[in-house]
Amino acid sequence: MDNMPNPVAQPTVGKLPKESVLINAYEQIKAGKITSPDIIRRTAADFQRFASDPEASRTASFDAARAAEVLFARAAMYEQQANVEQQFSGGFPYDEVDQYDASVPATPNWTFRPPTDDNLMAGG
Repeated sequence: MDNMPNPVAQPTVGKLPKESVLINAYEQIKAGKITSPDIIRRTAADFQRFASDPEASRTASFDAARAAEVLFARAAMYEQQANVEQQFSGGFPYDEVDQYDASVPATPNWTFRPPTDDNLMAGG
């Protein structure tokens, strides 16, 4: 349980990001251009910082707290997808050496018999 990442990123101290930067990042995440859970969480933390600032949240053209909530959920979804893909891609390794069975001869012991009628192309 100690290895699990904290689902709520800690907001960084410093200057608030510009509203246009947050909107652009949100749109890129929404469009699927940004899929890194870590980057999405950092962006969500910026939205949380924006929401916690009384002046910025009052003048913003969006609900920063709700946007942060949506982004944290999106990050968790991408992380879960990555875990499932890793589980299934790593679960069935293919190795040619494992597929080779030395007890089976390389060429079958079938006998070949040529056709008895040389005129098969002429219909009979």
